[in-house]
Amino acid sequence: MAEMRLKMERIVEKELGGYGWYQDYDCIADVPAPAKPPYMRWKKYEALVAELKNLQKTYEVEMYESMVASLSRLSLCKTH
Repeated sequence: MAEMRLKMERIVEKELGGYGWYQDYDCIADVPAPAKPPYMRWKKYEALVAELKNLQKTYEVEMYESMVASLSRLSLCKTH
């Protein structure tokens, strides 16, 4: 999970120039793709946005599964 977060931050901040996302969003997985930098070719921009969206989706699924597993362990502890 931490590696995914770092990779999403690298794409948003370093590749797409979306510094300051943390002022408006709590989690990098919620950040929409920043506008295309003027120096970047469309093909590279579209590839980076596709990678970002894929990472965000995977991150959200894994976060949800982790929360469900934690809740199920918690409910198992309470029944005993």
